[in-house]
Amino acid sequence: MRRGVPYDLFIKAQCHVLTQLRLRWGWEAGELAKACGIGPSTLRDYERQERLHTLSTPYKIGLRLGYLPEQVAELTRRWLRKYIRRQRVVCGKGADWWPPFPWEQKPCQI
Repeated sequence: MRRGVPYDLFIKAQCHVLTQLRLRWGWEAGELAKACGIGPSTLRDYERQERLHTLSTPYKIGLRLGYLPEQVAELTRRWLRKYIRRQRVVCGKGADWWPPFPWEQKPCQI
């Protein structure tokens, strides 16, 4: 029997993936928001995971970054699977253990 990922975890992971893609492609948040036709506060709230209930925001962000919705979903699924597998191996935990995710951890203090 194959266990799936909870929907709310997938949505948070998708938000993380889109934020990382924005940073990788070198978009400033304000520029991307303007290019997507969404408000800067909407993008900020989405990246802070405060406004995840909307379907149009990740759709618009993904399209503007050059990814179709199916591609964003596949990237998210692959990232989530690899992250969980890698953390389980590093921490020596079993298949029923869920690692802390990047958006749940405190930022590094340098």
